[in-house]
Amino acid sequence: MSSIPEITEGQILTGVMFNEPMRVLITRQGGTGTVIAGLVCQNSGQFREVTLSQEDIGQLNAIDPNASYDGDGGLLKLALDA
Repeated sequence: MSSIPEITEGQILTGVMFNEPMRVLITRQGGTGTVIAGLVCQNSGQFREVTLSQEDIGQLNAIDPNASYDGDGGLLKLALDA
């Protein structure tokens, strides 16, 4: 069985398949190398359940909602000045 890129609960998905960012609520294995995902639209709040193939997943961009912005501001300033 081929490996499917990881889609995890809490991720924000964007891509040509969706007209707005989608937050992953649940995931489960589907048949024949697919993933069934329960998604909620970030702007409208509508729920969608979609079946994603490996090819579909490869076309999506995943954003980790737990990204941290606690980096060193001095290093950022130095990089911007350079």
